[in-house]
Amino acid sequence: MQISGVIAIMVDPEVLITRITARRTCATCGTIINLALNPVENVSKCPNCGGELVHRTDDNETVVRRRIEAYHSQTEPLLAYYKSRELLYPVEGLGSVAEVRSRINEILDQINGGPILRTQCADPSQ
Repeated sequence: MQISGVIAIMVDPEVLITRITARRTCATCGTIINLALNPVENVSKCPNCGGELVHRTDDNETVVRRRIEAYHSQTEPLLAYYKSRELLYPVEGLGSVAEVRSRINEILDQINGGPILRTQCADPSQ
C-alpha cells in the first residue's frame, strides 16, 4: 500500500499542557469538560448530570511534558521524512472540533483529488 499523504495536527506544546491538565471527566455520564476552554460554575460537579468531575492522574504537567518529549524524540523525526517526500500536510490544531475537522477534510480532498465520503464523529469536547 502506498501512502498518499500524512496529516500532522500541529499545536503549541504549552497549549497542549494547558488543555490536558484542565481536562476533567464525569464519573457518571462520561462527559469530558475542559475547565480552561469551558469554565463551569462548580469545578467538581458535571454540568450535565451533577456527577463528580474526575481529574485523571496522568493529566498532570509532569506526565504531559514527558509525553511531549517522547513525541519530539520518537514521532517528530518522521515529519522531516514525510516532508522530504512531499507527503506531509500540517494542520493547525487550534479551534473547535468542527474547524479542525474541516481543515483535515480539505487536505483529504486535496490528497484524494476531490471530496470523499466521511463519517461524522461526535464532538469529544476537547
